[in-house]
Amino acid sequence: MGGGDPVQLQPFRPGPPLADRGARQVPPRLERRRFRAETGVSPQQWILRQRIATAQRLLELTEIPVEGVARAVGFSCAAALRTHFQSTVDTTPTKYRARMRT
Repeated sequence: MGGGDPVQLQPFRPGPPLADRGARQVPPRLERRRFRAETGVSPQQWILRQRIATAQRLLELTEIPVEGVARAVGFSCAAALRTHFQSTVDTTPTKYRARMRT
């Protein structure tokens, strides 16, 4: 996913097996496998990618400091956002913001 391109995600829409969870108990392992089959990634990776995509939009469209963006998207601190952002987008949040504004 390098190169700084925005993360493109497909929204997760649970099918009947996940939607029925209250009606019948689905083992967590089976639920994770179904999630991965439908989305192509684990639930944790899907959440992480959603957070990074939302951070990208906030960095592009707002003046919220990186620490505020990190907290707004669910990271405990700016360092956690920087680590995940760098590995996903191949740049830092600050450099991403500057590049998107030029």
